[in-house]
Amino acid sequence: MQREALEYLRRFLAEHGYGPTLKDIAVFLGVKSVSTAHFHLSRLEQKGFIKRGANGSLELIEEGIAQTILERPAYAVPLLGLIAAGCLLKQ
Repeated sequence: MQREALEYLRRFLAEHGYGPTLKDIAVFLGVKSVSTAHFHLSRLEQKGFIKRGANGSLELIEEGIAQTILERPAYAVPLLGLIAAGCLLKQ
């Protein structure tokens, strides 16, 4: 859900030039409470994806590992090693 919120923020900022309201984010995410939208924004801020100002401004952080993690597909798993599978038949 946080990934969806971040993509929504990117699109909204690109289209309008300013950040959406908590109500806009809640409606997009399909949640009834703006506190749920606030929770997801807080998590995105803790993880370093966004930066919020005291006046309600919003800044996307596009550098570092945050961007790398975001661009991975949801099913990506890092490869740690190889395991031989199957059996060796002696003839």
